[in-house]
Amino acid sequence: MRSLKFLTGVLVSLVCLALAVPGQSQTMKLAQEPACQTLTPASAGGPMPRNADVMVMRYLGMANYEVAYQGKVLLLDTYYDGSRPPGSRIIGLKASDVTRADAIFVGHPHGDHIQDAPDISKRTGAVIFVAPAGRPFLENEKVPADHIKYVRGGETIKMDGYTVTTALAIHSSFPPELTIKSLEVLNATSDNPLTDEQLQRRIAGIRQPRAQPADPDMDILHHGTIAYVLTFDSGFRLAFRDSPGAISDGERKLMDSIHGNGGKVDLAVIAYQGLGPSYVIRNLALPLVKLYNPSIFLPAHHDQGSAYYPIATAPLFLTFREQMPNTRGYDPLYRSPVCIDTKTVEVHVNDYPR
Repeated sequence: MRSLKFLTGVLVSLVCLALAVPGQSQTMKLAQEPACQTLTPASAGGPMPRNADVMVMRYLGMANYEVAYQGKVLLLDTYYDGSRPPGSRIIGLKASDVTRADAIFVGHPHGDHIQDAPDISKRTGAVIFVAPAGRPFLENEKVPADHIKYVRGGETIKMDGYTVTTALAIHSSFPPELTIKSLEVLNATSDNPLTDEQLQRRIAGIRQPRAQPADPDMDILHHGTIAYVLTFDSGFRLAFRDSPGAISDGERKLMDSIHGNGGKVDLAVIAYQGLGPSYVIRNLALPLVKLYNPSIFLPAHHDQGSAYYPIATAPLFLTFREQMPNTRGYDPLYRSPVCIDTKTVEVHVNDYPR
């Protein structure tokens, strides 16, 4: 009888251990979350995560992501309309579909990052975080002043449920002639090509040396690009960097301020685009990802078509596997829910919700 009781106890213990294997119960929690079963973004009327530990990210083309977490809908950049030439994507979402947003974080105010922010902000009341270089566009679009938060880098701003920390970043820069060649090929194969006049105007703008604006605040390359780290009250950290430029002193200071030289974030959304994977990985993407040292990486702007062809993510993820094995990279389909347990940092990607 004692032997039977002992054996029963061992079996129960083994069953409990099996159920406690890391990831099993968490995977079930993420898979059963209703917000992880739909392609409809929360900003367009889709469900919010029910579980307070679950964050749902969605890639919305270009450098756009949606963050749905603990009752908040945050938009990272806003440029959705796939009818804009050349090469922007039809992803099943337009700015007019967005009915809910609490805040918009604009990495830099070029048109393919900020274009839809005024319309969304005016309809939803979302606060737009952006460098002062975005002021002329937002004022021209008559965005109410109380809907705008201008940031220059170095700010720490407490919001409801999370804290925003900013750093002045550096915009990406590529050789003009290579950019022009890429633009010409992209335009020739686009479903929505530029007219000859529009194309030549774009080319002239690329070839013309960029004059320093009289107001340094209007210099998007050096004074208008912002990196953000959002630290949620749960402790989960998300970094957003929408242009793959050189690392700035401000970014180094920001990461040092988090945990000293060993600082890291849980999730990083970092732009990965330009003229070929080898060049971009070596000179831009890998140094940035090493700086932010995320557990999870999501690429942004890698599908962009305003001047460069879409850039393959497999070489980047292979580099992670070889050099940063603790960073997991995911490249979801448009609008697919990327569901993250913010306590265990486990990820469930549902590219084909039913």
